[in-house]
Amino acid sequence: MASLLQKSGLDGNEREYTNMIQSSTQELLQIINDILDISKIEANKLDLVEQCFSMASLLDEIFKSFQFAASNKGLALTCEIDPRLPQPLCGDAHRIRQVLIIIVNNAIKFTEAGKVSLTAVLQSVDEVCATVEVAVRDTGIGIPAQKQGLIWDCFTQADASIAKKFGGTGLGLTISKSLIELLGGRIELESIEGEGSLFRCIFPLSLGVDDSESRGARPAGADEPGLADVHRLPRLKVIVAEDNEIGQKYIKSLLEYYNCEATVAVNGLELMDLLKTGVYDCILMDKNLPAMDGMEATRLIRAREQTTGRHIPIVALTASAITGDREKLLEAGMDYYLSKPIRESDLAGILDQIGRQGLIDRPVLLEESRLFGRDLMREIMEKYLKSYQAQVDQIEELANKDQFQELEAAAHRFASSVSCFYAGPVFRAAGDLEKMAHAQQTEGLDAALAHLKRSAGLLATELEQILTEVQD
Repeated sequence: MASLLQKSGLDGNEREYTNMIQSSTQELLQIINDILDISKIEANKLDLVEQCFSMASLLDEIFKSFQFAASNKGLALTCEIDPRLPQPLCGDAHRIRQVLIIIVNNAIKFTEAGKVSLTAVLQSVDEVCATVEVAVRDTGIGIPAQKQGLIWDCFTQADASIAKKFGGTGLGLTISKSLIELLGGRIELESIEGEGSLFRCIFPLSLGVDDSESRGARPAGADEPGLADVHRLPRLKVIVAEDNEIGQKYIKSLLEYYNCEATVAVNGLELMDLLKTGVYDCILMDKNLPAMDGMEATRLIRAREQTTGRHIPIVALTASAITGDREKLLEAGMDYYLSKPIRESDLAGILDQIGRQGLIDRPVLLEESRLFGRDLMREIMEKYLKSYQAQVDQIEELANKDQFQELEAAAHRFASSVSCFYAGPVFRAAGDLEKMAHAQQTEGLDAALAHLKRSAGLLATELEQILTEVQD
């Protein structure tokens, strides 16, 4: 909620106070996550997920994410990557990233002057495996020799005064060491008090398939739309199935910030009623809904879809940290998974993926073409492909000249021309523009126009693909 408040045009003091709230909540969330990780590690409930990834891209992502923090303290931050590193490598990229973020964050936190360097070196490689050493060196306060064996213990720091001056819980290095050992590697420390520290993280990794797609792969989240470019996101019609009032308010406000239309369902039965009377692009589904829980509702939705051929994306929402919970939700028929508290970038990334899956409800469109004849449907598609660009150009010209009456009529005609394709996002984009023209609203008009142009082009691409499939 604090992040939404920050976007509401605050004055200097108000922005400072909300920044403090945001910072404090992030620190509290980090403590909770650290304790959960330690608990799962000690209970042997932490699952590792192996995937192919680019170590160079992962390190570059970490380097860039800390550039501002280092610069803010006047520190030089460098990153050197051995060009001999195989691409791609296979391992748990998420846990490797988590370890390195902890180490680099500590290095910057405990360094007042000088530099922090991040280096990756290939130690060895054979036909199936590679051993990579990632080292983080700093010129910070260092760790006394007699304390170096204690820093790996839970809730322990080298000196009691460190927590008061620098903050932290003393869990980061415990988690890092445990994770690296779970990955089959090890962590080594060299440190001189008053001169700095060197942490070496050795990761044994498998070699992946060397293809262009994997070679160019970026870490998860690297292509997610940022908060500054929300106009890139599709305008989706979303059901928020959530019984918590604060959760409803936060998610609905966030979706509206992303230009989505959000409808709240407080339980599973209300959700099912909404689906009977309306068409939606996706559902954000809390796992523990009253009356009918999220998993039961999902199974019922998927069972009904067996007779319609349609598939509505469902995003699971849960605060559960139980191992295997994600797999159970996906097995129930959910398509995506978000842990609470929801991060804005994670939600934006999923909305972007859903928007890219396609604008047309193909099963319904193909059924219509069987009912009314493929030749007629082909003719309508070809007519759109020939005329849509001229229609969009006319709409843009009218918008630029603030000719609202003519713009309203043109947007209405365009909405009518796409209605037969069951492309909800495009129809709504034209409808939004029509409403803005009717109200002679200039604020947001450029963004709405850009969204319509993009949607119209994507629709044309999909129609061309369907025409090719039908002809084949």
